[in-house]
Amino acid sequence: MKHLLLTIALILGMGMNVYSQTPLTNAVDFTHTDLDGNTHNLFSLLNSGKWVAIDFHAYWCGTCMTLAADFGQSFQDYGCNTSDVFFMTIELEGTTNQCEDFDNNYGGGHEVPYLCNASSIHNDYGIQAFPTIILINPNGVIVEQDIWPFDTNIMASTLASHGLNPATCSGTVSIQEMEEVNYELDNRMYDLLGREYKDYNSIPLGSMYIRNNNKFIKTKQ
Repeated sequence: MKHLLLTIALILGMGMNVYSQTPLTNAVDFTHTDLDGNTHNLFSLLNSGKWVAIDFHAYWCGTCMTLAADFGQSFQDYGCNTSDVFFMTIELEGTTNQCEDFDNNYGGGHEVPYLCNASSIHNDYGIQAFPTIILINPNGVIVEQDIWPFDTNIMASTLASHGLNPATCSGTVSIQEMEEVNYELDNRMYDLLGREYKDYNSIPLGSMYIRNNNKFIKTKQ
C-alpha cells in the first residue's frame, strides 16, 4: 500500500511539473508595451542576437512577490538588458495601477521591463502556474521551459550552462563605486542631494538618481 501511495505521489508530482512549464519548444512572437511606455517585439530582440528571459507572473501571486527581486537582481547581474540576455516580466491580468504597485513593492528597484495585462501572451505560451520563467535562444528555441526552483544562483547556473556570462550594466553605477548615501529601503526616488522625485517620468534624462540605496543614471524616457 505504501509503495502504491508513493508511486501515485511521484506521478502527480511529475504531472504538476509538466503542467507548470510552457508546453512550447519554439517561441511565439509578440509585441507589447511596458509600464514605461517602451514597446517590445520578441522576434526583433531575437533577431538582434539576444537571448530572452521571461518571468511570466500575476500581480496577485504570492510566490511571484517573493521572487520578483531575485529576477531583477539577475537582470542587473547580466547587464541590465545591454548585454547578451534581455530580461522582461510579463504579467497576466492586472490593471496599470496593480502592476505598478507590484513593481514598486516587490521589484527591488530594478528596471526590468514590465509588460502588464498580457493574458494573450500567457495563453499563447500555455502558462498555467506562476511564476513560470523561461529562456529563449536567438534562434527562437525555448531552451528552458521552466527554470524552477528559482533564485539568482540557479539563474546564474542556468545561464552559464548556455555559455552566458555576467555583465556590467551600461549607464548604471553601483553604490560600492561611489560615496554611500543612506535612505530608507523603499521605492522612492531621490536626487543626489536627497530631494525626492514625484515619479520616474519627472527625472530628467541623463540624471543620476537613487532608488533602494542604489544609484542609477536615467537612460530612457
